[in-house]
Amino acid sequence: IRVAKKVRGVVDGFKSTLDPDITLSTISDQSIFIQSASDNVVSSLTSGALLTFLVILFFLKDWKHTTVVFVSVPVTVLITFGLMYLAGVALNVMTLSAIALGIGMVVDNATVVLENILEKKRHAVKHDAAPDFREATIAGTEVLTTSLIASTLTIVVVFLPIIFINKQVKILY
Repeated sequence: IRVAKKVRGVVDGFKSTLDPDITLSTISDQSIFIQSASDNVVSSLTSGALLTFLVILFFLKDWKHTTVVFVSVPVTVLITFGLMYLAGVALNVMTLSAIALGIGMVVDNATVVLENILEKKRHAVKHDAAPDFREATIAGTEVLTTSLIASTLTIVVVFLPIIFINKQVKILY
């Protein structure tokens, strides 16, 4: 988009030096589509984030716990972008689709783990024990670790063949 703006500026400056009989016109400018697509992504991201927050809040019924799940998303996305940069992986439709799928999995896994931790804490209270959040966190996470790894690896295995289709994506060993 920046390059297209600079090119338009150069072309506009060049037009003034041309003979009045000569006209210059732009045949195609993909930056307009790209800018529109970028604006749509920001709009979709904002509305998706708000809806996600509200849905999680509806089920967890506590804004503090919902915030914990909600904060996990930008943290993992920033880490993903950092790793992609270091690996030299470009942003394209495929990588953005993978990030969107990953965000869904992060929200799902974080919600399930947090709900299980809260259940362990409620169980301790129900049996007249002092609820220790640290112990509940360890117990609640331990129970689900194998299941979450298995479900995540299943998604990875299903989509792994796509990596071999696109030559732009690199596999790091």
